Amino acid sequence: MQAWAKHFTKSKLSIVVPVFNEASHLTENLDKLIDEVEGYFPNFEVIVVSDGSTDDTNFKLYSFKHPDVRPVVIAKNEGKGAAVRSGFAHATGDYILFIDGGMEIHPREIRIFMGLMSLYDVDIVIGSKRHPQSRIDYPWYRRTLSWIFQKLVHALFHIDVT
Repeated sequence: MQAWAKHFTKSKLSIVVPVFNEASHLTENLDKLIDEVEGYFPNFEVIVVSDGSTDDTNFKLYSFKHPDVRPVVIAKNEGKGAAVRSGFAHATGDYILFIDGGMEIHPREIRIFMGLMSLYDVDIVIGSKRHPQSRIDYPWYRRTLSWIFQKLVHALFHIDVT
């Protein structure tokens, strides 16, 4: 067991998973997430927040049987931010994280983020598509809008997050 893992085995980890119309991949992605987490974090919960899904996501979510998975359903689509806030409000863990329901970031990265949190003794770790090690392909205009937003946040709030 890695040194950082000893610290987290005594803590509860809450994982918030916001989803919107993910019926076709929900079961597969939750299985992938749980497989990655169970071996390293014996005390965890997965809070799946369906944000106004109009496909079979809610049916699949309530049909998914695992003692550590809790469904939360928002009737009307309110956006990812609202889904994440709702999940955080339902979380009972010592550490809370969120990962997109589409699993654009593989759940194995959770161990890396938690390891960084322990190594650097920080309160928050943020994954970024713009990190040099990221292998995400998205259009140039999305990259441009992201860069503009980052500069705006920095200018308005003096927060230097990349």
